[in-house]
Order: sequence, then structure tokens, then C-alpha cells
Amino acid sequence: TQVVAVSQYHRSKFTTLDRVAVVYNGIDIDAFPFHAKRGDYLVFLGHLIHKKGALEAIQIAQQVGMRLVMAGQTSDYFYAEIEPWVDGKQVEYIGYIGVPERNKLLAEAAALLFPINASEPFGLVMLEAMACGTPVAAIDRCAVSEIVEPGVTGYYAADIDALAALIP
Repeated sequence: TQVVAVSQYHRSKFTTLDRVAVVYNGIDIDAFPFHAKRGDYLVFLGHLIHKKGALEAIQIAQQVGMRLVMAGQTSDYFYAEIEPWVDGKQVEYIGYIGVPERNKLLAEAAALLFPINASEPFGLVMLEAMACGTPVAAIDRCAVSEIVEPGVTGYYAADIDALAALIP
């Protein structure tokens, strides 16, 4: 049996195996519209739960004074922790969206926020944003430093305060 990891971070978890190849996740970049001009909002795209950093995305947007548009699947966590912050102005929740809406949302954003709180082998949404020309602002966990090239495809930092300071 051959085991393949999707990042060096993921590979590091297979401590009892001698040979684990790394094959990074990929996407069809032609399926994402490149948009050179940045918008005036930040975007959080994904499951609106603690481990994905949904509340941290709100805190970052508030620190930098930018509107945050959130899209994705809700949960009990969303209703308890996120929904009270949704005011339709500073924080907007647009629901679970399809591919055309996702592409437009990503392509027209100033940046994708990826303030991940838990271990994740990769983080495909970062590639989707970058394919649209949208920089990623992420917490430096998991495979983030393998995916985001600081100053080129986005920025990452150790915590939300340091990350907020990097967002122009």
C-alpha cells in the first residue's frame, strides 16, 4: 500500500511510515475567473465553525475596518457565535453559495481570510482564491506556509493581531 500526503505538513503526521510521497492538491485554474482589480471587502468562505476560524475572520475584519462577506454552511456554532455579529453592513452572511457565486465572490474580494484554528492537511480554498488573483491572509498553521508566498500570493502570521497588521 502506498500512502500519499497532500502537503509536507500532512506528511509529517505519518511518523510510523518510511516513505510517504507528497502530491499537492490542485485545481483547474481555468475554472476560476482571474480578476486583477481588488475589491473593497474581505471574504470568508467555508464551513462557519470554530476550527475554520469564522469568529477570528470577523475579529480581523473589525480590526482593519473592512466589510466581511461570509459564505458557507452553518452550524450550531454559527447561530451561537457568528450570527450575533452579522449586521448586513460590517459583517454580511450570504448563505451557502454555488460555483458561479463563489467564483465572483472570490474574484472581486480584497483578500480571502483563512484564520484556521485546527489542523487541516491542505486548505483548497486558498488555491481557489489565488487562482482568481485574490491574495490570502492566513494564520500560519498546517500547510499555510507551503501554499502562501508572503508578499506574492498573500500573507500569513502567527495570530490574528499580527495578521490584521499585514492587511493594507
